[in-house]
Amino acid sequence: MRTIGTILGIATALALTAVASTGAAQEFGKKGDAVFAAERLFGFGATHVEVDREAPAPDTDTDWTSFGIGWRGTNIPDFSPYDLPRLGFDYLVIDGLSVGGSLGFASLSGDTEVGGADFEGDGSAFLLTGRAGYVHMFNDVIGIWPRGGLTYHSLSIETDPGDGRDDNGWGLNIECMFPIVPSEHWGFLVGPTFDVDFNGSTDNDPGEEWDLTYRTFGLQAGIFGWL
Repeated sequence: MRTIGTILGIATALALTAVASTGAAQEFGKKGDAVFAAERLFGFGATHVEVDREAPAPDTDTDWTSFGIGWRGTNIPDFSPYDLPRLGFDYLVIDGLSVGGSLGFASLSGDTEVGGADFEGDGSAFLLTGRAGYVHMFNDVIGIWPRGGLTYHSLSIETDPGDGRDDNGWGLNIECMFPIVPSEHWGFLVGPTFDVDFNGSTDNDPGEEWDLTYRTFGLQAGIFGWL
């Protein structure tokens, strides 16, 4: 498998270096903090996928785990949109209370084998999340930041020979990040994540439209900075 994704680490690390200032030290999580992040750059995920087909076609349940840097997946047909790295922005409206969201995009290409036949594929993915959370710092270095919200995701794949597929879904996002702040105005985000679709579909060409939902547990890591 070969993916060409939105691997944000290098660009965001440079941006966070620019963000770091020489002013007086300030604890993270105060009113007015504007937080920029590259999220889910590295981690582990366990995904369950359900596809509900019209009879007589059977319903399917698929499970897989993934570990690595960037977007983790098994082959062209099987990706969890929730493993997509994304850019995040949050604003502290009062001390501790954050509102914000994240945005991810990736393009991919690769090949897989289905039923003894080789398939080459290209595609793209998009993800948008809105959320709210609360930051509590135990000290200047480490804290806790639970967040939750709604996610929209889409995935479009074209394969050769001639199949196509378009997925769309809405899901609930819950995560509990632990900010680790080794130096002023930047740090790491590490913590468990849970994403579950409450509505989703896949439109196959040729073929029919079926219900499709993802459920992904993860342990994810990223980097962040704040102004």
